[in-house]
Amino acid sequence: MSLRDDSARPAPAAEGWLLALTASGSQLTCFLSDGFSRFRHAAAAWPPVPGAPALPAPLLRDIADGTHVALRLQLDASLDAWPWESELDAARAGLRVSRYLGASASASNDATPVMLGARGGKDAGWVHGSSEPFAQAVALQEDGGALVVVSQEVEAARAERFRAQVLAHWGPQPSLSQAAVEAADAAGLTRAEWRLYGEARFVPGGPADEEWRQVSSVSIDLVKSTGLLKEWGAERYARKHGDFYQHCREVVEAHHGRVDDPQGDDGLMAYFGLQEAREDAATQAVRAAWELAARAPALGFGVRIGITTGRVAVRNGLPFGDLIHLAARLQRVATVNGIVVSDATHGLLARGVVCESLPEPLHLDGFDEPQQAWRVVQLEAPPGGFRQREGLGAFVGRQQELAVLKEAWFVVRATGRAQFRCVVGEPGIGKTRLLQEFERELRRAGEAVAVVTVTGHQELQSSAFAALAKAFADSPLAQLAGLLPGAKAIAGRPRDRNETLRRLVEGCLRSAGETPLCLVVDDAQWLDPSTIDFVERLRLAAEQVPLLSVVSLREEARGLLRGLDAQKAITLAALAPREALDLIGSLPAARLLSPDIRQFVAERTGGIPLFVEETVRMIGQLQDGALNGIPATLEGLLTARLDALGPAKPLAQIASVLGVEFPLALWEAMLADEEPWIQRASTQETWQRLVDAGLMVVEPSDVPRCRFRHALIRDAAYNSLWSTDRMRLHAVAARVLQAHSPDGATALRAHHLAEAGEREAACAAWAQAAREAAAAGADREALLLSQRALDTLQELPATPATRGQALQQHLLQAARHIALDGYGANSVEAAYLRAAALCTDDEDEGVRLRVELGLEACYAMRGDLARAKELAESAVRRTSWDANLRYALQARWAWGNVVFHLGDIVGALAMGEECLARYDPALHHRGAVQDPAIMFLCYGGWGAFQQGRGDAAYLLIGRALELARTLDHQFSQAIAYGFAASVSMFCGDHEEGLQHAEEAIRRCSAKDFQAWLAHAQVMRGRVRAALGEVRAGLDDMEEGLALWTATGARITAATYLALQAEVWLEQGEPETALRKVTLAQEIARQHGERYYEAELLRLRGAAQWQLRSSPAHASVAEGLLRQALELARQQRNLGLALRAALALGQAWAESHRVEQAIPLLDEAMAAVPGHTRTRDYRAAQDARRAWAGSDRQQQEG
Repeated sequence: MSLRDDSARPAPAAEGWLLALTASGSQLTCFLSDGFSRFRHAAAAWPPVPGAPALPAPLLRDIADGTHVALRLQLDASLDAWPWESELDAARAGLRVSRYLGASASASNDATPVMLGARGGKDAGWVHGSSEPFAQAVALQEDGGALVVVSQEVEAARAERFRAQVLAHWGPQPSLSQAAVEAADAAGLTRAEWRLYGEARFVPGGPADEEWRQVSSVSIDLVKSTGLLKEWGAERYARKHGDFYQHCREVVEAHHGRVDDPQGDDGLMAYFGLQEAREDAATQAVRAAWELAARAPALGFGVRIGITTGRVAVRNGLPFGDLIHLAARLQRVATVNGIVVSDATHGLLARGVVCESLPEPLHLDGFDEPQQAWRVVQLEAPPGGFRQREGLGAFVGRQQELAVLKEAWFVVRATGRAQFRCVVGEPGIGKTRLLQEFERELRRAGEAVAVVTVTGHQELQSSAFAALAKAFADSPLAQLAGLLPGAKAIAGRPRDRNETLRRLVEGCLRSAGETPLCLVVDDAQWLDPSTIDFVERLRLAAEQVPLLSVVSLREEARGLLRGLDAQKAITLAALAPREALDLIGSLPAARLLSPDIRQFVAERTGGIPLFVEETVRMIGQLQDGALNGIPATLEGLLTARLDALGPAKPLAQIASVLGVEFPLALWEAMLADEEPWIQRASTQETWQRLVDAGLMVVEPSDVPRCRFRHALIRDAAYNSLWSTDRMRLHAVAARVLQAHSPDGATALRAHHLAEAGEREAACAAWAQAAREAAAAGADREALLLSQRALDTLQELPATPATRGQALQQHLLQAARHIALDGYGANSVEAAYLRAAALCTDDEDEGVRLRVELGLEACYAMRGDLARAKELAESAVRRTSWDANLRYALQARWAWGNVVFHLGDIVGALAMGEECLARYDPALHHRGAVQDPAIMFLCYGGWGAFQQGRGDAAYLLIGRALELARTLDHQFSQAIAYGFAASVSMFCGDHEEGLQHAEEAIRRCSAKDFQAWLAHAQVMRGRVRAALGEVRAGLDDMEEGLALWTATGARITAATYLALQAEVWLEQGEPETALRKVTLAQEIARQHGERYYEAELLRLRGAAQWQLRSSPAHASVAEGLLRQALELARQQRNLGLALRAALALGQAWAESHRVEQAIPLLDEAMAAVPGHTRTRDYRAAQDARRAWAGSDRQQQEG
């Protein structure tokens, strides 16, 4: 007998079929029913003949031919041991079977059920290895629960793999039975190795009591309702209004929305994405509105509809926000039965929704900014081909996967046999783009091929064959579309459905026999069951024809297609950083993005192409400050992934407060806190769910760390929290960090305190973190942290205490700017002036002194030596050796630096000797920008050379290097190596000088010490030129000088120009040298800088001597050399006097006045007995020998 058909009753959901089995004596009684009017009653022998099925053959045929996708199997306890699932699966593969026991259990059980650790509203039980699990099953069923049982024959590793797969599939598949079927397929379990008692539905996490969500709000207003009330009367109006409201509810809920309860007026509000986050919430809202507007006239009403999309605050399931009011304002400007949507909603709509922009932005009551709006003019059915997105970038990072698909197609063409490939990956990873490129390659090849593209759509998932009908209509197999009747007709005649599937498969096979066929299935997770059945049947029947089937689906839906070996699927991974940057570079919206922003986007989006493209588009459309936002086009996708966590979602929100990445120890300490919010959310099962869902990753190492797989997922979780919850959780994080105080956690604690609203504590922590960074030589980090302290201070009431704290931060910033930008930079002066403005009459003298000495250093570096000297002298007068030795040393260094540049090297070095005699390394402060002893030693080495004490110069610079290493102060080490290069260069040890210069450059570059990097680059250039790399050396010197002046420095620039002139003279280019010297002298005169003045005169005289063209010119040049010699002697720069004497003697020797040159040089050499190791002294010795020989020849001649 066949199942009786009652066409008068609507076809029930296929989920409703029941198979009841009872055994009495030697007979098994079977009853199969849909629960309404269709049923089959059959009987069979019990127990069955060995090797034969227990269920009657007619009943198995009905199951095989029917539309059943699930069966509830009701059993007596005595029948529980039989493997019914294996028989049913053999009849209809993939059938979901849930057992229900009709008698109470009394048998003993040897395994205590544990909970699966799942995500739905109610967890399910889990038993592995129990021989009699029905007692546990009955207990769970009585409570409305379910139990997954795995045979004791299954080894533990396979059972755990199955359990993990169940957890991964339950959620994307709402029913536990379907998730278990897919999980078993993925884990390789046969149907005899597991069973399910009862059923459980997955309940998305949905809105928490208080959270933020992206929601599409729909405002529906009845047109002229007052007139209708008068025309119809209150009773008729009430009935028709009730009908209209019921219709609204049905339409909205069919599109996964929610209608608010009527508030007694004529308006209704509906929300999409409120209870269930969906990627297509905005599109569903418009489709529902379109259907309502089309149906309203038949119900006697006209409507106006406005729709907005954006983030709203949700409390106890109720949304709040100005966007809800905006929807109401928009519906007022809609025409009768018309729909107006906001600009944000329009940007999220899928293809098929046609809109036109309103002529002018709307000025709406309650909204300051004009609102761009759009009118919905046409609604088309979802397209059958690939989804298209605007702004697609280059195809990058998928060449290997594309090659796999092309190879499969080659095999199909070469062998005439079918191939099947599956592409899996998380949302946005690029599955669709890969299939698009593959199809493009097929068509580009010019070979005969028929391509059919089937695309799954969420809104069509419940319509049988809907996706397939669209695919055939737009393909070379259009004639097959005629085989597809309406879904209702198929549902009513199961045998017709099988016939339809058979004919569809035969038609495809016949077409493939004529022209090789490629079936491309995209987003298979959203296909209706009938289309999935077609794909499966075609795959199984097509082995001997040239057919390639390529199916893409999301990672969580791996088990959707039975028989698919998930391990052999093409799994798309995230793009590598370089590939992500290539993708960004190919996007039109990225043309104006700086390299830093591109790098930021590549890191933030985690290599997910969709995230990359949408983030770049968002940044291109919005103003500054959009970098850390989430593109509205991704809000629904990200929120849906969070909702899929169910009870584990709050744990993701807690983790988001700690950032994208954090130490595992911090996370464990956070979860151990007694905060009730945390204790309710944190269980081992919920944490495992976060990991199993792929949202969190634990990276094992010496210090294990946790991280969100994608920064945008973290941001979505964080942004969903209400501010009060955020503040409470940040306070917990700060408290945990305070208790555990890991290294380098001060800044992190400050961040959490600030976000918790504890501003005073945050300010203190920011300041402490800034001091720690400064002490560690992390100057840029110190500046950033200090500025956060200042910003936080601005939020506190002004008091003497906060003023003092701000003053200290400005002083810290000034010191860091000196290290990074140079003493003369505008940033240095600005910081000191801000500090000076905060000084009061009763300010601590030490603080005032630090401000004034900072300004002195700035003015000195800028060449305002008179002003700098005035400040330095004042500082010396106000500091005694006894009161504060550190301040006394700093004041005297300031004075010594100024007088050195003014030309009083003797006085500067004498002051240095006195200070060094009193200096103790214990006085060094790690946060100080520089150490006075280091500076005295470095300038002492330079000055000693100029004084003709080369040996002493080496000793002093050696002491500077040793002290810098002792202090372990990075700025001091960089300066010491830079001055060591200078002394080696002056003394002629060019190889050693090059080594010192390279080390100084390395250290300065690593810490971004711009001023001293410039100095080291000049010194490197000079020694490179001396070693024969003239062009490279000159380039170094030019670049170094440019960098020096860019820091605001003006002093010493004349010296750097003089070194260039020296090289040009050595190259026989006196004209260029003279131009350099002329500029150097102008700079030196402008600033009163005289310490190198004798050298400038010498170089000018030497250049003009080389250019002399008459006795008068020669006399001028000789006069300049005489001035150089006299000035050097006057300043007691006897090392420079030796140079001037050598140059003047050379001029005399060339003028046949050797008898004057020799005694001049002898006198200069005798004055510098400690200079004998220098190149200058050796050159003087060589010149004297040459002149003496020339003089003897003249006398003998």
